[in-house]
Amino acid sequence: MEFSENYFKEEVLWGFKVTPTRKRYWAKILEMLEEVDRICKKHHLKYFAAGGTLLGAIRHKGFIPWDYDMDLNMMRDDYEMFCKIAQNELRAPFFLQTSYTDNCPMFYAKIRNSETTAATVHSLSLKYNNGIFLDIFPVDNMPDDESERERIKKDIAELDRFLSIGVRKYWHIRNEKVGDEDNIEINENENE
Repeated sequence: MEFSENYFKEEVLWGFKVTPTRKRYWAKILEMLEEVDRICKKHHLKYFAAGGTLLGAIRHKGFIPWDYDMDLNMMRDDYEMFCKIAQNELRAPFFLQTSYTDNCPMFYAKIRNSETTAATVHSLSLKYNNGIFLDIFPVDNMPDDESERERIKKDIAELDRFLSIGVRKYWHIRNEKVGDEDNIEINENENE
């Protein structure tokens, strides 16, 4: 992916200073998006922006100035197919990170750039890929039957409580500001 030199110039957006470092970080995420898009087009898989990525695309015509990641959603069938395909089709330096492909407790996938490091003080001590990332979340349909929907909502709430406790214990998160540039280090392979 090609970027003009102007892309990397510091600017203030919505009162937030966007540094060249943050823009290099975003450029790495956009390169991962290009790779996800290539695979999805090849295999007729659909994805869509979600969360802050969707808000940024609409409100900011790009990234939210203080955001540090990208969130994509896929319907469950496309998500499962993407995870199977991406393990073999992602081009280096990209890596599909799931609870099955790396030593990390997640219920969704990340695409990581293995030639970079974007880690917080706490995550550096963990034994998994800490490259700059793009998140991909599966989206499931809900049944038409209201009692079945209520049962699923209760199951999800219970699972959420369980996972939240486990993830906090595993990651040892203590009031960490993940999006704060003072707390993120970006190391790039010098051969790029």
